[in-house]
Amino acid sequence: MTFPPGRLIAVLLAVAVGAGAVVLSRPGSPRADMTVWTFSAEQARIFRDRIDGRPSLVERFEDRTGLSVRVELLSARAIDTRLISLILSGRRGAGVPDLVELEIGSVGKFLRAAPDRIGLTPLNPWLRETGWDARLSGARLAAWSKDGGVFAAPLDVHPVALAYRKDLFDAAGVDPSAAKTWADFQRLCLIAQSRWGSGRHAIQMPRSSGDVVYMMLLQRGVNILEVGNVVRLDDPIVAETVAFYAGLVAGPDRIAAQPPAGETRWAAELEDGTCAAVFMPDWRIAMLKTNAPALSGKVRLMPLPRFEPSDPPTATWGGSAMAIPRGAADGGRSWRLLEALCLDESAVAARRGASAVLSADPSTWPKIGRPDAFFGGQSIEWLYVELAGQVPRRVVTPYTTLAMQALGAVVAKSADRVDRVGDGGRQSAVAAWLEEAAADVRRYIAFGSGEEAR
Repeated sequence: MTFPPGRLIAVLLAVAVGAGAVVLSRPGSPRADMTVWTFSAEQARIFRDRIDGRPSLVERFEDRTGLSVRVELLSARAIDTRLISLILSGRRGAGVPDLVELEIGSVGKFLRAAPDRIGLTPLNPWLRETGWDARLSGARLAAWSKDGGVFAAPLDVHPVALAYRKDLFDAAGVDPSAAKTWADFQRLCLIAQSRWGSGRHAIQMPRSSGDVVYMMLLQRGVNILEVGNVVRLDDPIVAETVAFYAGLVAGPDRIAAQPPAGETRWAAELEDGTCAAVFMPDWRIAMLKTNAPALSGKVRLMPLPRFEPSDPPTATWGGSAMAIPRGAADGGRSWRLLEALCLDESAVAARRGASAVLSADPSTWPKIGRPDAFFGGQSIEWLYVELAGQVPRRVVTPYTTLAMQALGAVVAKSADRVDRVGDGGRQSAVAAWLEEAAADVRRYIAFGSGEEAR
């Protein structure tokens, strides 16, 4: 496995110039004093739509300040490419958004430069002045920071649980929530599968992606790239975890099926019983209820199994934050809009009214859980609050995407090996592949650092 070096910034600029960025906001919208870019249709609705006849968050800001605000909905890729193009061109003022929502997997490319050359405005002065530096989750702030500078305000925590078909597991005489470890979970799922017969797997897990393995590694306190681009792909814990995971998605003790393509097909498979469990970060709750209404009363949530008793029973999957480009017309004005749309009590209340997503401010989390009929009367709010307080720290660097690709490639090779030759020598083979991948990533990082120094 090799990752040939290249001039990353030049590639990104070429992508930015060549990629089509389709704006999905309303055509013919009038020119506004301020512009917000978001990749989330739900977020756009929360910002600009009235709820129960009350003024929207944008309208409240406009009434208070006299400034007009335009919310533009773009794809996440379009945001990345357009923003990179603006940063590299040095553009300021007109044409530069006042606020931009970034996805957590993208932030590394914007934090590659030295802190004083990053194209995002450091938020530290405003965070300190307003007290948000103490209120927002430190575990989430870490993902959007570099060398002490905080370059975006996190909007969420995204704890992960498992959602499972209680009716299907009950029919098999198995209670998956009794599993304390991942090995226990696999054992119980194998029992259930033997009683269901063919045509159904216990859970969805990809065999050619590192996403679920990374959640398991976060449970075990491992970021595959740590602060300072310290590579941990060749850590023995990573090899042990990947080898175990390969046995979940391949071989005779397989319990997992490949997640289907499509944004909501995972919910359809849970509904039709093709699979009996899925990973459920809080942002998936609204999608499940919308796309699989027939599951009402049939599903439950449970914490993630662990490897060791000291591991947190959750991880984190996905996330976004709001940033202010350095080229924005007025950073202070942008910060006030950021507070109004994302941090203030009314903003958090609007988001909570639209979804189960917890904000990055623990003081806003529900204090009393309400029964949810969709989950058989279970208080999923309270479960997510309990898990959110244990979400492990996730580090994102400019090379995390590269390391994730390397991890996914090893996961795929490991699963293929289990299918071909069985269990013998699995962990040693995985360790060798991870050592090779780690060496490639280190070479790429070294090349990139040298290029940056020049």
